[in-house]
Amino acid sequence: MIHESVHVQQGHTWDVLFLQLIKAVFWFNPAIYLLEKQLREIHEFQADRAVTTNYSTIAYSRLLVKQLSKDCGLQFMNNFNQFQTKKRIMMMNKTKSKSNQKMRFFLGLPLLVLMVGLFSCDLAMSQTDLMGVWKGTEFQFEQTEGPDMTAMIEGGRALHEGGRLILNEDGNFEIFAGQGDMNGSGTWKLSEDEDLLILTMNGDEETKYSIVSLSDEELVTKHEVEFDSPMGKLAGIITLTYIR
Repeated sequence: MIHESVHVQQGHTWDVLFLQLIKAVFWFNPAIYLLEKQLREIHEFQADRAVTTNYSTIAYSRLLVKQLSKDCGLQFMNNFNQFQTKKRIMMMNKTKSKSNQKMRFFLGLPLLVLMVGLFSCDLAMSQTDLMGVWKGTEFQFEQTEGPDMTAMIEGGRALHEGGRLILNEDGNFEIFAGQGDMNGSGTWKLSEDEDLLILTMNGDEETKYSIVSLSDEELVTKHEVEFDSPMGKLAGIITLTYIR
C-alpha cells in the first residue's frame, strides 16, 4: 500500500498519460518505447525507495518475489510489471553512491561536452586545412603484383615531385604534372568520416586517397593502383607527400 501511495503522491499517473499522448503522435519512433520502459522503471524504483526507508529491504524483496506466485493472496494488486521485479530487487540492494562520487560524475559531464566540441571543431576544420596549393615532394611505390617496372615507377616519381595539386574552396581541383594528359582537373571532397580525399576527374573517374597525415605544412596520402601493361598486370600502393 505504501508503494502504491507513492505513485499517487508523486503524480506518476500524469507522467504515464503525458507519455501516451506523445507516443500517439510519434508511434513510429522506436525511441519513444524505450523512453516509456525507462520511465516505468524509474517510477518503480522511486516507490520502492520510499518503502525501504522504513521497512526491511530483505522482507520487502521477499514480498515482491511472493507476488509472482498466483496463490500469494494478493491478486487484487496490479502486477503488470513482473518483468521488472529482478531489476527492482537489485536496485534496492545496491550501495548508494557517495557524495564525492556523484560530484565526480557531474564534473565529468562538462569535460565530456568540451571534448566532443573540440573533436567536432577539429573535424569541421579538416576540409579547410586541405585547401590551397600543394607541391609534390616524395613518391613511394610498394609493389604487390606484377613484373619489375622500375622505369615506369621512376617516371611517376618525376611527375609527382615536379607537380602541384591545387584544392580550391569551391570544391574544384587542378593537377599540374608535366604536360598533356598528365594535367587534369575536376572536383574534390572529403569522405563522411573525413579520412579519405576523393578526387573526381572527367565527371566519373573517382580516386580515393587515404589521408595518412595532415599538418599546416605537409600532406601525406596513400592509394592503391592497378593497371595492365605490355608486360602484365601491375599493382601496388603509392604514398605521396606534399608540402605547401
